[in-house]
Amino acid sequence: MKNQQNINEIKTNSLFPQDQEMGFTLYNLEDVLGNNREVTVQPSRNDFYQVAWVSSGNGITVVDGKNYHYGPNTVFIVQPGQVMYIAHDEGTCGTSICFNESFLMDDTHKENLLLKYNILDAAYAQPFYQLSSVAAPIIRDLIEDIRTESVQPPSAFGHRRALQYLFQLILIIVQRSIPNFVGLTMDITNPNHALYIRFRHLLEEHFKDGWSVWQYAESLAVSEKALASAVRTTANSTPAAIVKERVLTEACRLLQYSDQSIFSIALELGGMDQSNFNKFFRTGTGFTPAEYRKRMQTKS
Repeated sequence: MKNQQNINEIKTNSLFPQDQEMGFTLYNLEDVLGNNREVTVQPSRNDFYQVAWVSSGNGITVVDGKNYHYGPNTVFIVQPGQVMYIAHDEGTCGTSICFNESFLMDDTHKENLLLKYNILDAAYAQPFYQLSSVAAPIIRDLIEDIRTESVQPPSAFGHRRALQYLFQLILIIVQRSIPNFVGLTMDITNPNHALYIRFRHLLEEHFKDGWSVWQYAESLAVSEKALASAVRTTANSTPAAIVKERVLTEACRLLQYSDQSIFSIALELGGMDQSNFNKFFRTGTGFTPAEYRKRMQTKS
């Protein structure tokens, strides 16, 4: 684990400075790791999605405190808000595709295509997937097609749609290649599943605001009973438990990777006072915030 410091926040407007509306770009991993090594070895998090394909080389990436060893034909997916850094790198080459939520909006049907791909579910997706020998060359060819299309002018006929379709094919191939996907199998035609996913997305926007379950239900234009039924049916949990889990995850990230005071973290996460935050954190982890922070420091 890295020593405590402020987490490097990488924002959409710095990544897509010239085309906020498109919200899509790609980089060579070797360029990112070579030219920005001082950044990649420090804990950072994005407010956009990142899908990277490692074509050769190997290394270790740390995501939310867990080490993941990668090698050739590995795909790793980083969700907005996850804290990551490169702990070790040996000749890593490949492609990093970065996009924001607006890129996967289907303007024709007013549909958020993020809801279709379980591997982009922040709650249940794992960061790394090893591709099969069959899937890897398909992904390689699709990335080359994206590179070819990406140099077209934004005004070119069907440019955005072509990039969307090519990228969706990558997501489909990756998800199909996972023999035992760990996570919930979502079907957006199922009303309970669709409501649950909308709830999860809304939670990402407001988990720091101290919203009650009633406020989430109101914003989703459903009753608390309907929301509770959707969460129970889909995830065998409750809305309150899901909210607490998300706040706890963020608390662990900040205690482990930032130098913020416990008082400041409590205030950031819903305006809790330090006493209530201590109780909340200890109930969820078995440690006080101070004990958890010290434990993480000892592991570094």
